[in-house]
Amino acid sequence: MKMLRFLLVLAMLTALLVPASAMAKTLSGEKYGFALLGAKDYDDFADPALNIRLGMNIPVNSDLDITPFFNYETLDSDTTGAVAIPVEYDAYTLAVRGDYFITQKRDLKIYAGGGFGLTRTETPATSDNDLYFQAHGGLDMDLGDNMGLRPECAYTRIGDEDDMVCGAMLNLQLGASFNLLAEAKLFIDNRELFYSIGGGMTF
Repeated sequence: MKMLRFLLVLAMLTALLVPASAMAKTLSGEKYGFALLGAKDYDDFADPALNIRLGMNIPVNSDLDITPFFNYETLDSDTTGAVAIPVEYDAYTLAVRGDYFITQKRDLKIYAGGGFGLTRTETPATSDNDLYFQAHGGLDMDLGDNMGLRPECAYTRIGDEDDMVCGAMLNLQLGASFNLLAEAKLFIDNRELFYSIGGGMTF
């Protein structure tokens, strides 16, 4: 977890040092694939849950992007309370989200959208299949010729569990088609922090 935080800060500092390119830096409206490696801090567990996210952003037209994605999260930990109870699970989510751009100006896009899919959760004793639903809204902003920021808040529901999540993704262009991605989120209900870092390739 300390390493992920370090890499997130490093990405932000690097953004100030990398020479600007001639291309704008919002990723909305671009066709690109991405891969992110992250971790989620739980107050009740000694270890963080590890997370892998793969997907592709596909522009349908100038007002709409769709993003099919696969998310894998795994946790193998003891609780930090007085009685240590081992906790182990694997969660697989296959879903698609859509972003509709309500207002588009030169350096700013306001968007809203939703997502739908299926989540399978496996523990040593059980396995469950639940519907995944999300409603979200946010901003896609150019912060210069080589950097963009995407703050977003979302309501997510998996089966009977729901939460509000707010955070932001920083994207930094490194070369003609590669983007360094760094993300931080707060799950409001349980105050769980999520960090991830990865890359995206436009094509």
